[in-house]
Amino acid sequence: METQVTRSTEHLDEGVLGLYVLNAPELGERRREIAVHLEHCAGCAELLQEIASYYAEAEELQEAKTEIIVPELEGSSPLVRRSPAVESGQLSPKRRPAMQIFASSFKTYPVRWSAACAVIAAALVLLVPKLMTTDRNPAYVRAKNEFLTVLNENGDELWRKFVGSGFDAVTQQIPASSLSAVADVDGDGKNEIFLMPPNPTSSSAISRAINSIVSYNGNGDERWRFGYTPDVVFGKESFSSDYVFESPLVLADIGKEGKHEVVFVAHHGTWWPSVVGRINAKDGSIISEYWHPGWIKILPELVVENGIRKMIGAGYNNAFHRSALMVLDSRRIEGHAPATSEYTPLGIPEATEMFYALLPKTDLDKLGSPRPSVSGIGIDSNGLIEVRSARAVPGGESGDWVGIEVYFYFDSRLNCVNVKLGDDFTSYHSRLEKEGKLTKKLDAQYFEDLRRGVEYWDGEKFVKEVTMNKKYSSMK
Repeated sequence: METQVTRSTEHLDEGVLGLYVLNAPELGERRREIAVHLEHCAGCAELLQEIASYYAEAEELQEAKTEIIVPELEGSSPLVRRSPAVESGQLSPKRRPAMQIFASSFKTYPVRWSAACAVIAAALVLLVPKLMTTDRNPAYVRAKNEFLTVLNENGDELWRKFVGSGFDAVTQQIPASSLSAVADVDGDGKNEIFLMPPNPTSSSAISRAINSIVSYNGNGDERWRFGYTPDVVFGKESFSSDYVFESPLVLADIGKEGKHEVVFVAHHGTWWPSVVGRINAKDGSIISEYWHPGWIKILPELVVENGIRKMIGAGYNNAFHRSALMVLDSRRIEGHAPATSEYTPLGIPEATEMFYALLPKTDLDKLGSPRPSVSGIGIDSNGLIEVRSARAVPGGESGDWVGIEVYFYFDSRLNCVNVKLGDDFTSYHSRLEKEGKLTKKLDAQYFEDLRRGVEYWDGEKFVKEVTMNKKYSSMK
């Protein structure tokens, strides 16, 4: 299957050019790469000259007497406007580096900043190196105003990058933490950043706008970019290469050997098929894929049990017209889910899931939309796996469709231990009972029938008893 891995051709960051001018040892072997880039990029070469000129002028001031410069600054009116009150949480600003404060203040107060005063402040920055950020290792990221901002563990901004129009709209619906990850994946002591950015040229819905995964070095240089264009045929139906990524992005050391991998979910633009894939976090190459004949969601974290890192997902299986729950050994994310021949991908073997279960239908299903979905999967406060199976049904008070949900709860052994109904489900069902359109009552037996209606794939067929896939157990 075809993948896309490309290298960055972006302009060099201003901070990197500053280190280049100062002959900073942090650049190491990158100096040769930067020199080659400057030979071919007139824009970066021009910026380099401006930075060099700035440092040359500032260096002359180091002969000035500190006892004259500091009192003059301390005695003047405040040069930097105080930051306004800001919101707390994911997008809260942080303390900026001294050079950034200097530049911002100069733009804000052009009259107050005489040439002499600007030079004095620049000298102060050079004379007080403690004000400059020394920790250049990324610790976490934030997203705001279409920018990805990378910070160290103290909250100092290291760099920011414009990641595309629509990024704010995406993060209003999907937490930025579900679209990004930070970890040292090559063992050099510096963290790398991973991001699922929106496609700025996409005219499709927000949930369809993410069509790539990007990895950045700690200094902001792009390491690789992964675009997914598989060529898969299900039964007699072929699909275009229009696949988009679904959050969350999961970064994990699956084999517990210090080899990080990115786990992703992608689905076709027509909502099926879906795939869970593994990417080598160092170079962006694809490792394996698990195909599913319908929508799928996964938990944002791997569940560790008995030393095995499990990927838990839920979705809708078009072949059986039922919602499904699956548990994958993260080392074996491969093959295809149970399906009829019409929904089986050609040339791809059967998967070896640890568990695969189909959830039962309700008496409202016959009234619903042709494609129900799983609206969510999570772990509740009691440690149970919660699967929310959703469907739209006609017949609202104003004639609109009504969204109804059924909640299934599973323990760690995949026993269904409880079933709950959403409020809209209960009220709609009760109304149809009174109108004589439904005969079943929402009593204890109704819930027990749903709980016992879960069926498990044993590797050959679906059975009522909780059963591990025998093809997985035979490979253990």
